[in-house]
Amino acid sequence: MSTTREGAILRAVPRTQAITLLLALLAAAVALVLPAAGPAHAISRASQTMYTPPSNAPSPGSLYPRAIRLQNSGSSNGTLLATFEQYSSGTPVFPIYRSTDNGNSWSQISSISDTHNGFGNRYQPFLYELPTQIGTFPAGTILAAGNSIPNDLSSTELDLYASTDHGVSWSYVSSIAQGGRADVTNGQTPVWEPFLMVSGSKLIVYYSDQRDPNHAQKIVHQTTTDGITWSSTVDDVAMPTYTNRPGMPVVAQLPNGNYVMTYEYGGASEANFAVYYKISSDPEAFGSVTGTVLRSTDGYVPTSAPYITWLPTGGPNGTLAVSAQSTTDLFLNTQNGAAGAWTRIASTVPRGYSRGMVPLADGHSLEIFSAGVVSNTVENPVTYGTIDLGGGISDGATYTMSNANSHLMLTIVGGSTTNGVNATQQNTDNATDQQWKFVQQTSGYFKIFNVASGKVLGVQNQSTANGAKVLQWDDNGTLDHEWAIAPNQAGGFTATNRISGKYLEIPSASTTVGTAAGQWSDTGCACQRWNLTQTALPTLSTGQYRLVNKNSGKFLEIPGASTATGKQAGQWVNTANNCQLWTFQSQSGGAWTVKNVNSGLFLDNNGSTSAGAAVVQNSSSAASSQNWTLTDAGGGYFKLVNSASGLVADVASASTANGALIVQSADNGADDELWQVVRVN
Repeated sequence: MSTTREGAILRAVPRTQAITLLLALLAAAVALVLPAAGPAHAISRASQTMYTPPSNAPSPGSLYPRAIRLQNSGSSNGTLLATFEQYSSGTPVFPIYRSTDNGNSWSQISSISDTHNGFGNRYQPFLYELPTQIGTFPAGTILAAGNSIPNDLSSTELDLYASTDHGVSWSYVSSIAQGGRADVTNGQTPVWEPFLMVSGSKLIVYYSDQRDPNHAQKIVHQTTTDGITWSSTVDDVAMPTYTNRPGMPVVAQLPNGNYVMTYEYGGASEANFAVYYKISSDPEAFGSVTGTVLRSTDGYVPTSAPYITWLPTGGPNGTLAVSAQSTTDLFLNTQNGAAGAWTRIASTVPRGYSRGMVPLADGHSLEIFSAGVVSNTVENPVTYGTIDLGGGISDGATYTMSNANSHLMLTIVGGSTTNGVNATQQNTDNATDQQWKFVQQTSGYFKIFNVASGKVLGVQNQSTANGAKVLQWDDNGTLDHEWAIAPNQAGGFTATNRISGKYLEIPSASTTVGTAAGQWSDTGCACQRWNLTQTALPTLSTGQYRLVNKNSGKFLEIPGASTATGKQAGQWVNTANNCQLWTFQSQSGGAWTVKNVNSGLFLDNNGSTSAGAAVVQNSSSAASSQNWTLTDAGGGYFKLVNSASGLVADVASASTANGALIVQSADNGADDELWQVVRVN
């Protein structure tokens, strides 16, 4: 545990140490005024409030939020559950909140009371859904671990609770570890901050441990095969200097089979409580690995209370995302955690003591949860928001679906309108029976409509079995008609059925024309991946969009989030900033004006008809220089053609560099003139 712990702990330590801790807090506050990397005000879904403490609640009111998205719970898949420390003058509990609309709104459904000790479930809750059976607990069981502590803070105990009804009711399972007084003073013996994860047939719990007389604090783990009997402790991070304090472990798994543990390192040379990480091929062998400081490419070292998760977007390795208390920014790595490859991106949620993060069903959106920072005077609300890391498909757009293994097209042959007709793979026919419209639901999943038949893709008899056929049916609202469409690090996309949790595939990796599609558990086969090629845009008059250059892969933006008229447009990697979002307004003759979400100004060429002239932003006018048409260039890309000049928007000198500027030029068919139009909101 960090010594910048919440007010309750601060009040429990001696006065001299409290002064030291307050100075640390002031230092953290000063850090807030340092300039962040890139422009501010990121948005995909702005910050909202889940919980506001009552006016009589002890400070800090709430802290330490955690959340999960259910993926092994049948018809409840896609549901999100959240909890946090809830400060009360009575016996504290861990409240359980639920979202059934992809994390957009939340309501409380239950609380986890301390039915074991009666002390109160006070600190550091953690939620976890079992992906496989552990002991008598089936896959889909929700586990909660947390710290049972009496009002006088005289002891700590990490306890495990379970819910078999998706968080509605809870029962005590076991005591994981017991420690002394809840006090961060060196020499005290508490246990803190449990994190759960399954590996093989074992449930692992990692936590911070002050009980070893040779270490002020270290990180350890224990394992169980039944959730009841726990092994002895194994050291994961233990420093040779007694006063050093590694703590707050969180672990994420990479697609290459490795595991990444982040932790704060009290006493680190780079900064006190600098964020460090370890990478191990064995989640039970972090102790043999040397830790590495997390330093972003701009030289910043985040500090305190880290959290890490992994998303499949971002290329062949996916994306690691790390949060820390010292900044609102996130730290991203698409190189399997390699040092020197951490970049910064702004987030939509205020900084906080151990913010929680949950990847959403689309594989590229990340929901972030904050309950503020340590305070003796402020009552923190629990807030949440979502950022889009890019790489997804456009809601409402139409695509063909080519199997990555067979390279054949998913088809409703002849566009039959009969319910129950199997989706099969066929040679390309360039007809609408091979075109599919993807419509996102409030759950975050997509319905996939065949353009020719108008019917929706589902699973025969709503089956959850491997091998069940995938077919078309009337859109009657059954959950087997919903699919999680996520980018896959091996290329293309996967489509995971909401009710079964299984993947749309071509069985047995068949390359035979006419083979019917089915569903199966994840095998890693290319037959479970689909290459999606956009054949029709969504309705541009609604929503916000990114324009992604084909040549560079970078986003059209207004540099520096400028709101000045005449500012030339440029390109940059994803910053999750409004200056990279655009809206379209319909004009006569099939043209559009293109408006920047951040500045409210419109793409323009200043009336120039010269090749090489700058593409800029200007105030709205009736000039045709602000009108643009989208010309389909095939493969899901479009040319942005100015109505006044007849020239196309492209990247100067076909540059792939961040900051390259946008100009207009003659249409020569080059990739730097082609743009993918991706709906974000």
